[in-house]
Amino acid sequence: MKILNKIIFSTFLFASAGSAYATLIDFKADANVTEAGYDPLTYVSTSGTLNITALDGSNKAYAYMDKGNAGLGACPTITSGLQCNPSSDDNVRRNETVRMIWDTNVLITGIWFNNNHDSDFRLDGDTISIGGDNYLFTASDFDASRSSGDGTLSDAVAKRNADFLYDNYGLGRYVSVGSDFDISWVNDQFYISAIEFEAVPEPGILALLSIGLIGLVAARRK
Repeated sequence: MKILNKIIFSTFLFASAGSAYATLIDFKADANVTEAGYDPLTYVSTSGTLNITALDGSNKAYAYMDKGNAGLGACPTITSGLQCNPSSDDNVRRNETVRMIWDTNVLITGIWFNNNHDSDFRLDGDTISIGGDNYLFTASDFDASRSSGDGTLSDAVAKRNADFLYDNYGLGRYVSVGSDFDISWVNDQFYISAIEFEAVPEPGILALLSIGLIGLVAARRK
C-alpha cells in the first residue's frame, strides 16, 4: 500500500507540475520602460508563450504599450518610430479589442485594469468584455495592493493609479491552446495593467493518468 500511495502521490505531482508556477506580466511596469506599438507583442515565460495583437473593429491594429502608469492598450496606426498616431488613441476605446493567444492551455488567475486617461480614473460602474463575457466592475474590485497613496479610492494619488482586478469571482478563466481570448471596449476606455496565468495539463493527459490510477488500484486489490 505504501508503494501505491507513492505512485499516486507522484502521479498527482506530475499532473499539477504545469500549474505549479504562475506568471505575472506587469504591462504597466514594462510600458514605463518602453512605449511602443507591436504586431504581435510576445511574452515568453515558464507558463507558455503569449502573443498579443489588437483590432480596430474588423481592421488590424497594434498592441500598444503606453507609459505613464497606463499599460497595454490598442492603437490603429503607429509611426515609423512605433509611436501611436494620434497619441490620444493608445488605450482600448470604442470598437477596439486586445487579443491574447497562448501556445498552451492556461488558467488566467487575474487580470488588472485601469482607466488612467479618464477624468475620474476609476472603473467602478464601467463594463469590459472579457473573454466574451461582459463584466461590470464595482468598487470592491479595486486592488489596493497595486496602488499608491493611502490605498483608497478617495485618495487622489491612489485613484489615479487605481488597478481593478478581474478574477472571474475567484474561479479564474481557462483558455485552451491557440484560442482567441479577447478583451474589448463596451462603454468606457481602459488599459490592461497586468495579467497572471499558469499552464494547466492537457485534459487527455489527466484522463490517461486517471485510467492508470484505476488500473493500479484494481491490480492492488487482486
